[in-house]
Amino acid sequence: MTTILVLDCGLFPDGETLDAALETLEGMHDIQRVDIRKLAPDDDAWAATVRAIMGAAHIVTR
Repeated sequence: MTTILVLDCGLFPDGETLDAALETLEGMHDIQRVDIRKLAPDDDAWAATVRAIMGAAHIVTR
């Protein structure tokens, strides 16, 4: 199963369209989501975010 990581960073103006497209891939792919909009630069969650990025086959920004 291919891992697709969705980085929710507020850059994609039409998130609903992207979400609909990703819904069609659920079940066939492992869709993981990380919301980075509220992470402070010194937040420990960045380490987990980097691990998720490195482990994903595809990365989509939302």
